[in-house]
Amino acid sequence: MSSGRRKKFKRFVRGALGAAFRGAREQPTDAPPLRDCEVTFVDADGIEHTIGTLASGTTLLEAANQAGVLLDSFCGGQCSCGTCRVNVISGSEQLCSIRGPEQMTLGASGIAKQQRLACQATVSGKVRVQIPRWF
Repeated sequence: MSSGRRKKFKRFVRGALGAAFRGAREQPTDAPPLRDCEVTFVDADGIEHTIGTLASGTTLLEAANQAGVLLDSFCGGQCSCGTCRVNVISGSEQLCSIRGPEQMTLGASGIAKQQRLACQATVSGKVRVQIPRWF
């Protein structure tokens, strides 16, 4: 490969990789404005846990951890296991839109049942979710 072709190839690779990394760091275009949010978790026994000092863009999984609510996440919040699935009782419009990986994990029936993955759903207002009993 000639020196000129090698330089062009390196610029192409750097440009493509740089764009990929910039895209991974950028926030979604439908990211909500910053403001305080409130999340109420209803556990399988009907006990409610509310946390109301969240920044907009916090995931439901992060909110559960801050509230001391036990919410399974076997994959550590990587959107691959589906164990952090919650049922949205109210405030679904205060959650970010469902994207590809979450759509695939939930499937059509999960989406129809108003389920979300806590590791993917970010909050922008008042939300109430139920934590299902798995076992």
